Amino acid sequence: MKLAADFIVSKEFPLDFRAAVTRSFGGSNGWVMDLGAYMPMAGSSETIFWFAGPSVTFADSTYMNSWFGVNAAQAAASGYRQYDASAGLKSAGFGVTLVWFINKHWFMTADRALKRLLGSAVNSPITQTKTQAGCNTSINYQF
Repeated sequence: MKLAADFIVSKEFPLDFRAAVTRSFGGSNGWVMDLGAYMPMAGSSETIFWFAGPSVTFADSTYMNSWFGVNAAQAAASGYRQYDASAGLKSAGFGVTLVWFINKHWFMTADRALKRLLGSAVNSPITQTKTQAGCNTSINYQF
């Protein structure tokens, strides 16, 4: 389940603030909150629009322990030390998004992001990579 909101400062200064709260069911069963600020980049047009900016991600202890914690049974079986991941800042990063408006209803997005784990996530004994890169492409229909 995800609840998201956008706020654009003004048409003259189109800084876009974004917030999203996500609740996972099955698996981590935790809460995650993403905050970001994105600015349109030069070269955008009416049909192709791209923007970039920083973001931070916070997570509750349930989520953090599902992904980064090591309980007693897991420690005994794996050889990793027991680790209790706490709630708080999970990562910070920078992303770029490209949006192509194909026609009135269809559009495509392409996202690329680089994130650095922080807090309990980066200190976990099971964390092998502190910096993560990701990409996503989607084709969307708007009514």
